[in-house]
Amino acid sequence: AYQSGSVPYGQTCVSEDRICQNGTLSGSYGYDSCTMEDEPLPIVDDPGTGTNIFCWFNGDQVSHGGSVTAYQSGTVPDGQTCVSETRTCNNGTLSGSYGYNSCTVEDGSDDDSGTTTDPGTTTGSSCSLDGNPVANGGSVTAYQSNHVPYGETCVSETRTCHNGTLSGSYGYDSCNPLPASHCVLYGKSVEHGTRVTAYDLPQARPGQPCVSEERVCNNGTLSGNYVYDSCTGEGGSDGDSGDDSGTDSGGDSTGTDGSSTTDSGTTNDSGTTTGNPPPLPEFDILAVPASFTLAGLWLARSKKRRSARKNRKQDS
Repeated sequence: AYQSGSVPYGQTCVSEDRICQNGTLSGSYGYDSCTMEDEPLPIVDDPGTGTNIFCWFNGDQVSHGGSVTAYQSGTVPDGQTCVSETRTCNNGTLSGSYGYNSCTVEDGSDDDSGTTTDPGTTTGSSCSLDGNPVANGGSVTAYQSNHVPYGETCVSETRTCHNGTLSGSYGYDSCNPLPASHCVLYGKSVEHGTRVTAYDLPQARPGQPCVSEERVCNNGTLSGNYVYDSCTGEGGSDGDSGDDSGTDSGGDSTGTDGSSTTDSGTTNDSGTTTGNPPPLPEFDILAVPASFTLAGLWLARSKKRRSARKNRKQDS
């Protein structure tokens, strides 16, 4: 005979030999069979933080910091007392070891062989499923697992108690689908079914608008590829007017021979330009090598103008 009809995963069934002597059965254990329960559910992580936030106990969630009363066995023989403990969830780990959420004391009129209470009337032994008693002759819906992934269906069967023996094999009296998983974008949690706008770059390319896409969270999987949550405006102009035939930014005009004929300063006999220097040229900073400086560009352009003026004087 066994102390209980089932034990939590990882524990061993406790048994004893009971001997009948002149109508009296020795011992006290009241079950003719014992099975080990399925492996406990895995700890579920919060996708947004990576922290275990709740525990599982007999198919039910226990929130972090919450407690449940658990029992050593689902039933105890007549005259004995149910043994319990308080189990507390701490960041995904449930303290204690007892695996039943209820416990009942058997009726003293029941035993393994059936006890005659009235002439011609025999009362058979009850059964136990997931820590809950099932009366002899009674039926109960049992489930293959006490949870299934989001979107899947619980698998069940009907189990019937026959004088202490429960038909079938499924070991849970309830089953609940797990909630859909969140997604993570920009380091933030995105709820299942939520749509968010994402950008390919944090700042638009020069002269182009921001490029975006809509990303949808589906049970932990986020569609699309863009990873930025914002984009700064449209890109600016590259600074090139596209017309090189007119007046340049330094104030020089182009003559028929292609040479510069006008300057914002005056030139003395020695070829030195006096007066206010021409304004700095406009240029696309993205097209200038990093080694160039504004001062260097201005000096190079001034040198080019002086050389052109010197050539015109020689020609005249």
